[in-house]
Amino acid sequence: MFRAISRRSPEDTVAALKEAIESEGMYLLCHIPASTNVAKIGIEAPFHQVMEVFHPAYAARVWAAREDAGIAIPVRGHVYVSSDGAVRVDWQRPSVNLGTYPEPELAVIGRELDPVFERIVSAVNDATA
Repeated sequence: MFRAISRRSPEDTVAALKEAIESEGMYLLCHIPASTNVAKIGIEAPFHQVMEVFHPAYAARVWAAREDAGIAIPVRGHVYVSSDGAVRVDWQRPSVNLGTYPEPELAVIGRELDPVFERIVSAVNDATA
């Protein structure tokens, strides 16, 4: 997993991640305001948001290598305020998600994508993000 503690507010952290996702040429496929959703059923929770990111060209390669490996994509990230008050970002590592399958092409794709997601996560503390 890629992890970072952001020096930004939760909202600014999400905005920096969105910019980094776009600058890496990836697609934000789903953005779930998890803490807002639990509030709908009367549960108070600190900031939690889940982001799902991938690119169609990589998806096509995954499916070509192994159709049922589609469950390993998109790659998920979690932005949250932890119990110590820190704004944290945790992101799945594509090489781990895809590395559970025996097809070598899936391992190759995972290794190609790891640096992309590492840069996305590190963008939360990049002064230019």
